[in-house]
Amino acid sequence: METPKYYSSRGFKTGKVTIPGFDLVELPKNCFFRNDGDVKDIRKHVIKVCRQMNTSPGYIGSENHLSLAYGNHLEFTEISAGSTVKASVIMVKEEQYLLSKILSFGHESVHALIYFGLEEHIIKKLRESGFQMDPFKKYPGDEESVAMIGGFLTVYNLEKILNKNLGTILNPELNRYKLDLDKSRIL
Repeated sequence: METPKYYSSRGFKTGKVTIPGFDLVELPKNCFFRNDGDVKDIRKHVIKVCRQMNTSPGYIGSENHLSLAYGNHLEFTEISAGSTVKASVIMVKEEQYLLSKILSFGHESVHALIYFGLEEHIIKKLRESGFQMDPFKKYPGDEESVAMIGGFLTVYNLEKILNKNLGTILNPELNRYKLDLDKSRIL
């Protein structure tokens, strides 16, 4: 099993880490997080990260695949001598409109939180932000939909901080998540 030094030498953080859209989060033992931020080419970056981690990227989808178009979350799990180490990397494609970028960061952050078993942080952030929705009950077994709610939550919170509307998502399929979130607003 690789040591914490192995992960820290590759830019991973553990303990209290900043997860975009979810502030400081205390990671469980043997969990490591890395935010690679904006990258020019998601596909090439996925391959680069996998090489850094001495693994194969496997199937990473087509260029038209939504996650590769806007962002990605990579998971690395290592099990040895009854102990499990989890490492997560998130990234988003640069050259996006700000709204898409914020939505992508929130979306990929939710995947990381779920991977680490920290679903309660998603619910907590929803409540703190004035929403009563439980996306895990609304979309049982559908991590992508839960991640979309996290993306729109991140957009909502940034708009609130900036006191500015960041724009409109024109895709009706994506807007249904925003509508679901809006319907759950606590008045």
